[in-house]
Amino acid sequence: MKMNMLKVVLVVLFALFVMNSVVIVYLALQFKSDIRVAEYVHDMETSEHDERITAILSNIEEHEKDFDRQFEETKKELQDIEFKIEELRRGYELIYDTKGRLFLEHVDDDKIIELTNITTSFNVLQPSSITAYELDMILEGSGLEGLGKEYIAVEMNYGINALFMVCKDIHESSWGNSDLAKYKDNISGYKAYDHDPYNSATDFTDIGGKPACIRTVANSLLKNYLTEGGDYHYGYTIQSINRSYASDNNWGNSIARLMRDLNEKIIESTNW
Repeated sequence: MKMNMLKVVLVVLFALFVMNSVVIVYLALQFKSDIRVAEYVHDMETSEHDERITAILSNIEEHEKDFDRQFEETKKELQDIEFKIEELRRGYELIYDTKGRLFLEHVDDDKIIELTNITTSFNVLQPSSITAYELDMILEGSGLEGLGKEYIAVEMNYGINALFMVCKDIHESSWGNSDLAKYKDNISGYKAYDHDPYNSATDFTDIGGKPACIRTVANSLLKNYLTEGGDYHYGYTIQSINRSYASDNNWGNSIARLMRDLNEKIIESTNW
């Protein structure tokens, strides 16, 4: 009887041992499986992480290329701007010389003349030997104030005497105080026909203002009045322009008188 009980106990212990072993083996296998899963997950995460890093680095590289390209483009634009500024500076110095008439670069010394006895026979293609600074002194406080350099630019680009152009506009616009000058920036009476001068005149307010008016009239004068073959070319004098430019026969005399007066004021103000 005791032997049978002992056998039963041994069988039970053996069974428990086997079960524990099975459990241990199962747990070991499960743990190993968990490790493999963890390793797999880690590998997946590492791969995704590497891909993200690669994508980020690639994106950074593209941005660097864009930045370098934009930097070079901006650098070139700045160089172009600097070049244009230098051109404008040289041009400004050229047409706004304040040192005196004889130092002007836009006037050939051999062609400089003294404008002391100006009449309607004056050739308007003669250089003025006047500076923008001097013109601005004369025009200060009027409706033509600050336009000195525009008249000198016209002389440089079209060859028409700046003093003549100024006096013509002073006469046409009453020193920039006419309705055309005030409301249309038309200081030359351009296309202001006698039958309806205000409405027929060109409005320059939205197309460059008074400087545009000066350039437009200079271009018209050169093309139609001061070039052989022009529609109204009768010579190069104030009188020849008067024939078709103005219905007032005394227009030329008024311009010549203004030119004499202003020239004397300029000479007095600069002690030339």
